[in-house]
Amino acid sequence: MRRRALALLTPLALALAVLPGNTTPAALAAQTPAIGFGATTVVDDQRPAGEPGVKVCGPSATWSLGNCGGDNPYATAPWGFSTTSSFIWRSEDKGRTYKLVPSNSTTGKPDACPGGGDSDIAVSPGASQGQDYLNFADLQALTNFSTGTSRNGGQLWACNSVTAATTLVDRQWFGVSGNPAGASAVGGNGAKVYLDYDIAAGSVTQPTCSLDTQANGNAFIVQRSTDGGLTWGPTVIADCNDGIAGNIEVNQTTGHVFAVHSAYSTPTQSNTDRVTVNRSTDAGTSWTRATVFDCAGTCLVGNDFAVMAIDKSGGLYATGPSHIFYSYSGDDGLTWTKEQQVDHGTTDVNVFAWMVAGNAGAIDVVWYGTKKAPAPTVTSYDSGKQVTDWFPYLAQSLNANGSAPTFTSPTAVSQHPSHNGGICTMGIGCTAGGDRSLADFFQVDINSAGAAVVSWADTSNNGSNGNNQGALIMAATQNRGSTLYGTALSGSSVVCRGVSPMPCQTDPAGDAKLEADGLIGANQPKLDITGSSVNLDPKNPTRLDVRLQVANLSSLPKTTDGIPEAYVDYLTSWNYHIPGNTQANYDSTGNIYYAYLEVNTATGAVTAFDGNTCTIASTHPKYLVYPGQKPIQSHVDTSHGVIDLYVPLGDVGSPPVGATLYSVTAHTVSQAAPAGPFTCTTRDANGNNQDPSGQVFNVYDKSAAYTSILSAKS
Repeated sequence: MRRRALALLTPLALALAVLPGNTTPAALAAQTPAIGFGATTVVDDQRPAGEPGVKVCGPSATWSLGNCGGDNPYATAPWGFSTTSSFIWRSEDKGRTYKLVPSNSTTGKPDACPGGGDSDIAVSPGASQGQDYLNFADLQALTNFSTGTSRNGGQLWACNSVTAATTLVDRQWFGVSGNPAGASAVGGNGAKVYLDYDIAAGSVTQPTCSLDTQANGNAFIVQRSTDGGLTWGPTVIADCNDGIAGNIEVNQTTGHVFAVHSAYSTPTQSNTDRVTVNRSTDAGTSWTRATVFDCAGTCLVGNDFAVMAIDKSGGLYATGPSHIFYSYSGDDGLTWTKEQQVDHGTTDVNVFAWMVAGNAGAIDVVWYGTKKAPAPTVTSYDSGKQVTDWFPYLAQSLNANGSAPTFTSPTAVSQHPSHNGGICTMGIGCTAGGDRSLADFFQVDINSAGAAVVSWADTSNNGSNGNNQGALIMAATQNRGSTLYGTALSGSSVVCRGVSPMPCQTDPAGDAKLEADGLIGANQPKLDITGSSVNLDPKNPTRLDVRLQVANLSSLPKTTDGIPEAYVDYLTSWNYHIPGNTQANYDSTGNIYYAYLEVNTATGAVTAFDGNTCTIASTHPKYLVYPGQKPIQSHVDTSHGVIDLYVPLGDVGSPPVGATLYSVTAHTVSQAAPAGPFTCTTRDANGNNQDPSGQVFNVYDKSAAYTSILSAKS
């Protein structure tokens, strides 16, 4: 989130900087398949949020290379000041599926750590996921930060709810030096965790700054922890000329610390128009400043975050203005070259760039992009005025430190548009008008193979429309093309073209576990998904056959199986866009449809429904729920562990032969009361289709997402 005195922004682009090293030949990219991604995965089917962070291997490419533990991504996103909470999820299968970390059943984050504003996470992988060391930070309504540490992958947390040494603080980011897992209460093993953030301009507690203070600016602050990120040392002013804090990178060889942020070129400049990197060579005690890019008042950079990455050889990368640009530094961040463009015209309205680095000169850059809507509908390139579809895009360079760098053509990360219409970039100023559904950024990281792992926000659901859309968090992993570690991928994605005894998407056995309230339960074979298929019913092509295969259905689940809640659902969901539908139909880029079989664990009674998501909402959706609008036929084959749900096409958008269903995912879940039925046909004043009785379920198992292309053949 971004607040007062953090200047407003037109669509930002990207400036990147690298330290010259061994240039990877561009010929490598020409010899490998084009970059591609696996199926669009829904991180959480119920919890709308924005600005997701994703971390996989560690605090930087240098530190984490060859040490990714289980190679499992962690994601986080804020839920809003009104909730005082944010979310933390983890994948236990290398990014195929995600669950809340086991800390609690509502958000995953520690209950004792209030927040709900900006969140950040750092991951230091252990030998197993149960030994992953996590750092988490959450903003408390501009007053302070909560920071938490977990030594077992988010199952249990220690929390410090008063981290900042001052108040009116904003937008914090972690930087990590060494492995904080080995740090002790007295600072043992030399590891350090850094936290940078803003102190808002005009704050009565703002420290005294030097004469170069910008009247409209903030103070740029860094604090340091030597006990793994739980307690923090005194406030250090890294810069008095600050707009919005960007992230921190640490050279794991030299210990030099680099913090990036937006700034002002002159004391009279009313909006941030400069990207600055502050550098410390004494573990954060003192800082020097270097300008990455200064547009001398002709452009604005303050409402997209300045971002930095570090490559295996210590090369640094940082952000700048308009379109997507990069520049590089060959002297440890002291000076920077003229910027060069990344996006190649595929998109011409671009916001929220992020980046990650691998080998020397190898970088991935992501952003939300669209083509400007044609005149006279839209006459400017202002992101908030567009009426077009947006995708998250990625472009890659393997020689960004060379004299003639090249980038791949931007690749759409998601399988379908993630948003339609304007994107407001004015922080909480968007509450006065403008669509802030996607919040302020999204992120990319890389796994142990150097493949990109991207997490973004997606408004393709029936929750609401206009400026109050509820975005679900999505993720995808690169499965084709060159990686940042010099390897090539040639994977494929699962496409379902019919329902047969062999499932379209398989799922490993033994992973149907309830993980909540600090506990990880035993596998439940009756809830253990082994396969999923969705396509037209070959015996009746006017309906879908939604098939779910389970490890053991010798009998339906019951209370005596150790399932704590009264109802269990076998739920399959997917995204489908009805051609021609727009925001007026709550379907500009797609909707979430589903079908489920529900079992009363006390009585054994079975019901089945299909439908479209509804909401539990205030001004915008706080949860998506799946109550089911219409009863459907079902069949349970206990001898083979197969459940078939027969869904009339008219119930789920009437998709024709050849239509594509995205993010098809099977789930086994439980909840305290019946999921439905509930029609959710009445919209409130904000466009929310309220279901006050909606159930928030606990997840036992999920299949990996896949795509279904509807075919009349079996």
